[in-house]
Amino acid sequence: MTLTAPAHLRATPHFRQRVASRISPDVCADTLAGAILQAIAEDLTDLVRFTCRSYTGAPVYRFHVDGRGTFYAVVSPAKDTVITVIEPGGIIYRGGKRKPKRLRG
Repeated sequence: MTLTAPAHLRATPHFRQRVASRISPDVCADTLAGAILQAIAEDLTDLVRFTCRSYTGAPVYRFHVDGRGTFYAVVSPAKDTVITVIEPGGIIYRGGKRKPKRLRG
């Protein structure tokens, strides 16, 4: 399957910044975003796993980066852009829930 969005539109500037600060400046954020979106589109649950939805309805997926660990990606509701990356232990606020969810590693 081929992704329709150009590589530079698959990751927000915020995602690129968070990848550099939370994962590594050596990791290409655009390549990572493309891989996450591709895995979601092809339902490759061994690479990305749905975790929950944020209060805005954006899906949150768990993924692993070799040598770096497990992280969470917040994806646009249309599943065509990766918005940000959250480290394990981070908190996501969910619509209709009284308590936020702590993302576990």
